[in-house]
Amino acid sequence: MTAAYPRGRLLAGTLGLLVAFSALARGAHDLWAATLVYLAALAILAGLILRSAYSSGRDFPADFLAPIGGVAAAFSLSFFGSVHPAESRLGWMDWLAASAVFLAALSAFRAEEAADVFLSAVVPVFWLELPLILRQRCEHVHFLAAQAPGTLVNSTLLAAFLIFWFPPLLSRVMDRGRARSRWFWASGLLCVLLSLLLLNSIWAVLCLVLSLPLLAGPRSFAERVRSRPKQAAGAAVLLLAGGCALVAWKLLHAMDMDGAPVPLGESLSRLSWWLSGLRMFADHPWLGVGTGNFPSAYLAYKTGAVQHTLYAHSSIVGLLAETGLLGFLSALALVAWLLARIRSRWDWAESRWPFLLGLLLFLAYGLISLSMEYLVNLLTAAAFMGIAAAPTIKTGLKPPKAAAVFLAVLALAAVPWLVSPLLASRKCVHGEELLASGSLEGAMAEFRSAAGMDRRCVEARRGLAKAYFIRHRSSLDPKDIEEAVSLQRAAAALDRLNGRLWGELGEFLLIQGRKDEAVECLRKAAKLNASDRRFERLLAHFDGMQAAGLDLQAR
Repeated sequence: MTAAYPRGRLLAGTLGLLVAFSALARGAHDLWAATLVYLAALAILAGLILRSAYSSGRDFPADFLAPIGGVAAAFSLSFFGSVHPAESRLGWMDWLAASAVFLAALSAFRAEEAADVFLSAVVPVFWLELPLILRQRCEHVHFLAAQAPGTLVNSTLLAAFLIFWFPPLLSRVMDRGRARSRWFWASGLLCVLLSLLLLNSIWAVLCLVLSLPLLAGPRSFAERVRSRPKQAAGAAVLLLAGGCALVAWKLLHAMDMDGAPVPLGESLSRLSWWLSGLRMFADHPWLGVGTGNFPSAYLAYKTGAVQHTLYAHSSIVGLLAETGLLGFLSALALVAWLLARIRSRWDWAESRWPFLLGLLLFLAYGLISLSMEYLVNLLTAAAFMGIAAAPTIKTGLKPPKAAAVFLAVLALAAVPWLVSPLLASRKCVHGEELLASGSLEGAMAEFRSAAGMDRRCVEARRGLAKAYFIRHRSSLDPKDIEEAVSLQRAAAALDRLNGRLWGELGEFLLIQGRKDEAVECLRKAAKLNASDRRFERLLAHFDGMQAAGLDLQAR
């Protein structure tokens, strides 16, 4: 076992650096950063399998293969049934990368020292977050009301990332056996706490306060409740009252912290987002609209006049909407399996309680806010799950060498598939630039190349359709408008809840003279809440013609 400790520390440090990179790269939100994370996760998993096959022991953690395989299967079904496959593939890859990190963490964190290595790699990120948040606030007119996202793209997501680290850092500060390194852990803890306070996240602070009685462990907390039932009941009532007051303020406050009035309906926007997500779930109860497809489906299921949102702002609603019952129940079963395993081997896992508490804090925060929507938070959750569960591993697996080499070759063969969305996206951006500059043939070549790289790429087909439409306006060649219609149909089929695509198809059909079909597409665009209002104006024009008794085809 001791011979494996250096390898475990190396793997733990690698996982820590992967999380740190993801945090510094805007949460791995941008496609280039996400692609690098996918490649790194694939390399880590392939390396872990090869090392297990060629080592003398049975190192690969087999206990969690069944539950993690069930989650992967359910999310894969959701991906293949998605309403926007190109976007859904990225969400699916996020979850697969997190699964790879979880399996690697199970192997890396069997030794206690490995957790310190992991934390040490991430603490410098907190040193950077605090001054960056202060700078972002100072650049704002209203210091107290400024939204400071730090290195991420959203302050709410940053709060979700920071909340993980409070229990494990505090446990190391309180550990008398770490006197020499206490300053290091204390500096990270101080940066985390100050950053959370500066993010104006009342829910995050409330979650931290709720976690304080649990820091010593669930057994100690249960003993205190049993020994002082009246005080425990009083504290529970106070917390419930505080929670109700927070909910009432969130729903009913009329002024922002900078004194500006809250727009009408803004306070209730979260409820509208949840209702929109539940409508998606009601229409797609088993597989959902597709992993990562909440942004694509939102406008089609939008309720009321609230602003657009990319996410449901609730992990439960988001999972139900995107992955349906199969995905939600498989994820719930994995968490239940994890907790049951930890409870059954508590004597081994008790030292990992701070990491499990950090994971529970994150899950509690995500009940009514953003959490798992960004890759960095998924990776951190997977790593914390692995740290908490690693001591409970009973069964090790030694993959056959031939099978390990075969899987490594498959991983290598998957690299072009992982990279193709990024390359196709770059070509689409270049194609749009060429189109704007008037270089029609160059733009068409870029869009064709992007479509060849990624057959699910909607923007490649839409861009090529636009190029054919522009060429038709000068050439008046009917073949050009036919190509534009065909390509736009293909784009709309790949992103079938995108009202803008259907509205643009209606415009192309109008030019082609197929007015009945055009009106049908415009009606679909209006029904899907297309963001472009010109489709509604066109539809109103044709509705007026019909009301006047005029024949569309004759016009």
